[in-house]
Amino acid sequence: MLRSMRACAARRRHEALHPPIAVDLPEAFKLRCEARALLWAACEIDLHEAVDVLQADAERDGLVELIGQDAVQAIMASAFQSFRGAAAMNAPVCDICGGSPCTNRTFCHVCRKADRMAAKHRPQHGLPPNWDTMSVGALWEALNDRRRWPTPQSTIEAVMHCVRARGAEALKEPATLERLLQCDPKAKAEINRRIAALKGGASAAA
Repeated sequence: MLRSMRACAARRRHEALHPPIAVDLPEAFKLRCEARALLWAACEIDLHEAVDVLQADAERDGLVELIGQDAVQAIMASAFQSFRGAAAMNAPVCDICGGSPCTNRTFCHVCRKADRMAAKHRPQHGLPPNWDTMSVGALWEALNDRRRWPTPQSTIEAVMHCVRARGAEALKEPATLERLLQCDPKAKAEINRRIAALKGGASAAA
């Protein structure tokens, strides 16, 4: 009982020294909107993202119920309108529409989101890591580099046909040398193994 009375007295002393502060919800929301609008003007956040967060805040704090949705939207519109000129001056060239500032922020935001989602599921097919920054010529050379692909089995069989028909001397012929230059290490190892097997079979037959 005594403990409860002491706790009650302590709570009253705290309330007397620290009276509750009345918060003006519309004014606090206005300041929050101006802060988000400043970030938007500096191109730190997208307009769509900024408005979504503010709308969620207004609903969470009961502001929509207090003053209505139309009044909430008017506060947001006023804050962002004040910074629209600054946003136009600081805006980089949009990577979607090419405008500076972006001519349709909402549409371009949706496009970027769709591109990110598609990139997660897009097969790369062995593209160079920096393919999107390479020149067309460099990308062509990289994509057509023979070292990127395994040697076709037909190239290996063509070399072996020449060796079986004309012996080891066929390896010195220009056409065969050209085919050997096209072979990767794995293909060369197979050719060497098969030539050794041919020699071993010929020795056994002799």
